[in-house]
Amino acid sequence: MADKGFNIKVLVPTEDGFTISEQGIENAPYYLCYNISNRSYQLAEKHKAREIFNDKSENVTAINDIVIKLKIDFILCKTENNAVRCGFIKPQTNEINKMLNILIDMVDQKKELLFFNQ
Repeated sequence: MADKGFNIKVLVPTEDGFTISEQGIENAPYYLCYNISNRSYQLAEKHKAREIFNDKSENVTAINDIVIKLKIDFILCKTENNAVRCGFIKPQTNEINKMLNILIDMVDQKKELLFFNQ
């Protein structure tokens, strides 16, 4: 659930803050959380992997915990994990800002987001 004034909230695994992780959701060193509206996106939170996993042996459980805690609607990731309790968006581009702008356009046009899996 996005913050007030925004439509959706996405979690983005990344290595560098600019591109979507090639390592998948469970192996990325950083996670960025964005609120998206029909006009803009805003960085809501950022986390290091060690903050999320805290020596937990089960990464999927830790990811599900953060999804619930941050009220994430979707994860922007190249691979999906059916054990994670939210939708996945497969990116059309590796660059985070370009993909977020695509999502803004889709929210603005109120299009059915066919590549969303829930």
